[in-house]
Amino acid sequence: MSNQIHRLARLAGLFAGLALLGPPGALAAGPLTWSAPAQIDLQPAIEAGSIDSISCPSAALCVAGDDAGNILSSTNPGGGRAAWSSAAVDVHTGGQFSIEGASCPSTTLCVAVDEGGGVLTSSNPTGGAAAWTRAAVDGSASGLSSIACPSVSSCVAVDGDGKAFASASPAGGAATWVSEDIDGANSLSSVSCPTTYFCAAVDDKGNVLTDTAPSATWTVTHLTSRALLSVSCASASLCIAADDEGAVWSSSAPTTGASAWHSATVSDGVGMKALECETPSFCVATGDAIHYSANPTGGSAAWTKVGSSFNFEPTALTCVGTSFCAAGDDDGDIAVSTSPTTGAGWTPAEVDGAPTLFGVSCPRVTRCFADDDSGDILVSSQPTGGASAWRAIDVGSHQSSGSFYGLACPSVFLCVAPIDFGPYGTSGSGGYGSYSKTPAGSPTSWRTIALLHGADPVVHGFFNAGCARTSLCAITQDDGTLFVSTSPTKPKTWKKKSSKGQHAGVFCPRRGRCVAPGGSCPTRSFCAVLKTVGDGVGDGRVSTSTAPARGAKRWKTVTIDRGNVLTSISCATAKLCFAVDSIGNVFYSTRPTAASSWHVADRVAGPLYAISCPSSGLCIAVGANGVAVTGSNS
Repeated sequence: MSNQIHRLARLAGLFAGLALLGPPGALAAGPLTWSAPAQIDLQPAIEAGSIDSISCPSAALCVAGDDAGNILSSTNPGGGRAAWSSAAVDVHTGGQFSIEGASCPSTTLCVAVDEGGGVLTSSNPTGGAAAWTRAAVDGSASGLSSIACPSVSSCVAVDGDGKAFASASPAGGAATWVSEDIDGANSLSSVSCPTTYFCAAVDDKGNVLTDTAPSATWTVTHLTSRALLSVSCASASLCIAADDEGAVWSSSAPTTGASAWHSATVSDGVGMKALECETPSFCVATGDAIHYSANPTGGSAAWTKVGSSFNFEPTALTCVGTSFCAAGDDDGDIAVSTSPTTGAGWTPAEVDGAPTLFGVSCPRVTRCFADDDSGDILVSSQPTGGASAWRAIDVGSHQSSGSFYGLACPSVFLCVAPIDFGPYGTSGSGGYGSYSKTPAGSPTSWRTIALLHGADPVVHGFFNAGCARTSLCAITQDDGTLFVSTSPTKPKTWKKKSSKGQHAGVFCPRRGRCVAPGGSCPTRSFCAVLKTVGDGVGDGRVSTSTAPARGAKRWKTVTIDRGNVLTSISCATAKLCFAVDSIGNVFYSTRPTAASSWHVADRVAGPLYAISCPSSGLCIAVGANGVAVTGSNS
């Protein structure tokens, strides 16, 4: 994971526990009309999401959740990447919650749980983020870890603090969920309920817990000193549990004590995070590969490894009957099989790999560029035209370069993009950027430049470029150092520059406009930048100056987004600025020096990381999952 993602992830964690001081009001009427988000970047990401849960109520509907708060859904699960859609469902103040479990008892009800203690429900799981509702059910710090819904009127969830939560109306909100302390302070990892009157759960201390009626007390049975990761019960008379060293524990009488449970090594020392037993003669398990058994109580010899011909180690698994299974892994792959007992039946495809867009720059209203963490440059001559109006240029493959983070294009004939941590394979080294004099051309039109030279050790990545003109550009190193060039296509012209006496992160030449990578200086007499809480990432404050070259004392700071992380700001003029934050808010102000002048213009489901406003009539913001949103007055 790159430095920039680490920075954002740390801050997301910092602010995730902070609540806004009051509920957001109605969206203010802004000067621009904002479009619905469009996924403009579909290229594979360097680091895809981890699929932690999956449920298929039928072979024609699968729903999965990942560690970035996304719900993935498909009505053709075996159709590859194009058949799956992603919705940022679980995005909240300062970041997002990992979706840890999912259960769909029917095609018209899906229930998921997250690490923040939330229960998410939908009667239309393919309907996008708006079709999902979240209820804050569990206030524990560990969050909910698993859920099982044997019917639309019965769900049981477990958490990391030894609690079980039950509901007869899972979509009815938090008040419909009743909690019970069943396992002391132990962390419950998985629950399975084959019927409405029987459930089994497992924990990190090697215990199996069983409940034979909704009102009954859970019975604890200790099996092993190893952590149990998953459990699946085909019925009240057959349960299989799996531990963190690749053994399965099976019982045909799971409520009668430890002597009724027997272990067998199956997964060669690799923990088995998911199990699915549809019938007593059909069980599928994960681990170092996919394993199948027609006799799960028959010991190690009764289990067969399937799918060993491909590199696929699932972390989530679901089956519909004995002729359809789907599994997801921590690389964003989902494999679907209509012949799950044979390796040939499993075909993994990456479905959760949309890149994150970290930069956007529009030198004209008819030409915009964006960059992502996969080394792609995206270009559009009609940025309000939706996904089809954008074209991706795979610069990273041509250069073998790392992730781009915040390009700047002072004209249609020059773009400069920082590279965080340099070319692939040079871990610990950085100091590279990329430029092109024909940025909308082929990948070979882009050139890698070294921003640092000689014996200077390079331990920092670079992010956020800014250009006052084609002959003055600056790039920020992640320790706050500015590198400036008056001839940005020539590597040796890039020099470290001190901002002593100036506002941090701003470089002001003797003549002309100041340069503020990550900020905005639309005129000589006005600049706006984000205040930071470290590592170059903003908090909720904006600093402005009507005399930016006159020193640090001429700057004024206002708070516009209390409790959240501002990520980018762009000013079309000194009297019209826009900013975005990491939970998808778009702010605007016609008097940016006054906090009371800032209002929310739009709210997008998912983090936004960059915004560019080439005129007072057009803005483009980009962010996670390859999404762009445009604001225009047309």
